[in-house]
Amino acid sequence: FDKVPVLSPALRLLELGHAVHRKAPLPGGYAQETSYLCVHRAADELKSRTWTLNAVTYELMRRMQVGDQTVSDAIAALAKQREVAIDQKFIDGLCTVLADFIDKGVILGAR
Repeated sequence: FDKVPVLSPALRLLELGHAVHRKAPLPGGYAQETSYLCVHRAADELKSRTWTLNAVTYELMRRMQVGDQTVSDAIAALAKQREVAIDQKFIDGLCTVLADFIDKGVILGAR
């Protein structure tokens, strides 16, 4: 966590006002709700994958995408801004997400 993460250039983080990633519940309309999506296409795949993020994970990924903070610094700034406790549950969830994103090629490494 003491280095600046490097994210895939084939990554897009989207904050949307409608749940367009779900099937439209009504003909011609999508549910109006804030949705946070991570869209990525691996180099060896033709189709992109989409993950739904919560607001905290989305903000952390945005900070990491900028590439000017270590993971630790990004987490600390985010926790302070959003008044989120960095407890065992938070760390466990974070490690699960980061490990999955490393495995999927969303996070390429660190510099």
